Amino acid sequence: MRLYRFIDSQKTSFPVKILCRVCETSTSAFYDWAGATCAGPDAATIEESYLANRIYDIWSGSRRRYGVPRVTAQLSREGRAADDKKVARLMRMLGIQGICGRRKVVTTRKDPAATPAPDLVQRDFHSDHGCQYTSAEYAELCTRLGITRSMGTVGDSNDNAMAESVWASLKRELVYETHFKTIAEARVFVFEWILWYNQTRLHSSLGYVPPVEFEERLKTRTAA
Repeated sequence: MRLYRFIDSQKTSFPVKILCRVCETSTSAFYDWAGATCAGPDAATIEESYLANRIYDIWSGSRRRYGVPRVTAQLSREGRAADDKKVARLMRMLGIQGICGRRKVVTTRKDPAATPAPDLVQRDFHSDHGCQYTSAEYAELCTRLGITRSMGTVGDSNDNAMAESVWASLKRELVYETHFKTIAEARVFVFEWILWYNQTRLHSSLGYVPPVEFEERLKTRTAA
């Protein structure tokens, strides 16, 4: 291929026949290459180009948050056949990637002197025993706001897994990627993210559909 490009670049200065003889290739092979080049890309290349463009649009539309699994899932929802490997290859070619998680940081520590709230919901998505949640000030605030506290046992990862997943996604997909100029601007961005999270974002735990769509499907099944 490089040899033919060299011949093509020199053909205005030297006869093609001489260039091919010097480069030890046949004139017919060069002209076959030149004809294919003039004919343009083949159908497969054009189809892959369209796919790459759509991949970029999906990634861009997610505010650069989607990685390979969610991009692939969105393509599938649109009826486009593409596997993870092809999507990963095209995303690498485009120089794009999703937002990755960060190293886990311990943010709560138990206060051994504090008395936790009773377990009222029996492991149906509880909070943790961090000192900020067992403090007297926090308890008083909850009482003032009419909030009933509930705490499960220590070390049960399922107690607040769903809530922690939301906070982790909010931090990873918005907070760590955005510089807020004012508190008011932060509120607008968070509100926008919440709408996107519920109405558009594809959730792996729901089979890569948005929560709103999952809820509608559940209502339909229940009604049937």
